[in-house]
Parts: sequence; C-alpha cells; structure tokens
Amino acid sequence: MTRLSTAAIEHAIGLEGLFVLRLRDGEVRLHGADGETVRVAEEDGSDLEETFAVERGEGSLSLGTGRGLRIKLGRGRHASPHLDVAVPRRATVVVEAGSADLSAEDLAGDQRYETVSGDVNLTRVRGQVEIDAVSGDVKLSAGGELRLRARTVSGDVQARAGRLTGLLLATTSGDLSLAGELDPDGQHRIETVSGDTLLALAGGARVELSSVTGDLRSEVAHRSEGSRNRRVVILGDGRATLTASSMSGDIRIVRARPLETVSEDGPAAEPPPDPAARPPATTGEASDAAIGAAYEAARLGILKRLERGEIDVAEAGRRLEALDAADVPGSSIHG
Repeated sequence: MTRLSTAAIEHAIGLEGLFVLRLRDGEVRLHGADGETVRVAEEDGSDLEETFAVERGEGSLSLGTGRGLRIKLGRGRHASPHLDVAVPRRATVVVEAGSADLSAEDLAGDQRYETVSGDVNLTRVRGQVEIDAVSGDVKLSAGGELRLRARTVSGDVQARAGRLTGLLLATTSGDLSLAGELDPDGQHRIETVSGDTLLALAGGARVELSSVTGDLRSEVAHRSEGSRNRRVVILGDGRATLTASSMSGDIRIVRARPLETVSEDGPAAEPPPDPAARPPATTGEASDAAIGAAYEAARLGILKRLERGEIDVAEAGRRLEALDAADVPGSSIHG
C-alpha cells in the first residue's frame, strides 16, 4: 500500500490541552489560534510522520524523535526542520530543543521552553512562562499579567510585562533588562554572578541588592538604605519587593515607559522601546534635565550645611528625605 506523505499534522486537543515538541535543532514558530486544534507544518513540505514520533492522545499531541532530529531530504542528505505551529491560545505548551531558535506569540496558557544555544523570542504572551537557555538570548513582551521564570548561563534576558505576578530571573554572565509593574503579593527575585541588570519599574517597589562588588543606582526619585554590600532603594510607596543577589553585577533603575497596546484584531505592535535607549532630547526633556540639575544642587547644599555644622544629622536626613520623596524629572540620584 502506498503511504501518503504528511506535510502537516492536525489534532484536536481542546481549548486547554497539551502540546509537546522535542527536537535538536532548526527553527520553531508557534502562534496562538482560535479553536481546539493543533496544526504542525514543515516549511519545505517534508513528511513529518517519518521525521517525528507522533503521539496523539485525548487532549494532547506530542512530537519527538531520537534519530538525530533531522528531516531527510534525500539519500545521504539531511536538513534542520523549520516548523510552523498553530496551537489553541490557552493550551499548555512544552518545547525542548538543542540549538533550535524558538519564537511564540499570542499564547496565554502555561508555557515551558528549553534550548541550549538557540534564541527564544516571545511576543504578547501571558500566563505562566518558564525558560531555560544556556547561551541563547531571551526576549519577551507581555501586555497582560505574567508569571515568569527565566534562567540563562551566558545569554541576555530582556523582559517587558504589564504586570508581573511572580518573577525569577537568573544568569551567570548575561545581562538582564526588566520593565513592568511588580505585584505586591508576588515573590520577585533576580540572581546574577557578573551580569548587569537594568530595571524600569512602574509603581512602587523596594529593591534590595546583596552583592560583593556590585552597585545599585537609581535615576528616578527614591529613598535609599543599607551599606554598600547590602543596598536598598525604595521607589514610591515600596509596596512590591524585588530581591537581588550578585557577585559583581550592577543594577541600574531608570524611568518606566508605558507598554504599547493594540486591539486583538489590529496589526502586531512593534516591541516597546528598550528602557536604556535615549532618543534626542526634546524641549520638555531639556526642561526636565534643568529641574533635575536644580534638585542635585539643592541636595548638595544640604550636605554642605551639614558639613559646616549649620544643621545636625537628623535635620539633614529630614530634608534629604523630603527631596527624595519628590518625583523630580531628569534627576540622577545615587543614594
């Protein structure tokens, strides 16, 4: 009997079913779709049933293979798979890969991604997301609530979210960039060895850093406590707590910017600008910088009065606290 080639695999898993994909290399693009069906397609039309071991279950679909995870092109020739996967938006998704690049968009169920050297790029995701990468970079944007755990060895992590209900970012030598609002009821932690961290936090937060040689600096109004090896910066009401530990990495806090939003039927929005990016100053920004400079002069004046003995330490502390409590645009405060 002649077996028909299967260039695409479709299987109904339900609105909140399970999809599992295991492969060594290649490229995988996932996107959330309406309905209850998973559809996996190979770009060049290769037979997926020959390439992968396919398991169809009630409420689940799994693809994986131990035979090198390569697509056969012809006698003695192989190529890495390039898969396009449509999956129900609220489904649980698990992808385990070697050096494959992974991307996903518009998913809202539990998600877990593992890769050794490939990059992970997630757009408009929500729910609970777990990422483990060795040398690949991770980029993530989420407009809604997100619970995120991401670990890398040398790769960088850039994450933006409307609201983080829980957070664990960990890296050995990669840099971290985080923008969003921290849920006061959630647990939030950052762990690095030598990587630096950039924070753009919306809402009140208490940032606590334990470090050997790393530094904690804020470019927005704040109050500060602690010593050099255990620094604390309090933004606004300090309702949410973010704890950080590092051997030598620095943490820099910058002003948060609103995330871009689009309707579900509208075109995909460009990723929000990097918090570290500094466009040319406008007239308003130049005015903010002047106000910030005046703030710094006032702060220096208080310290000089204390040095000359004109005011005592308690009075100086009250005046500095009053200054730090003000949301002064353009100020650069290193408490």
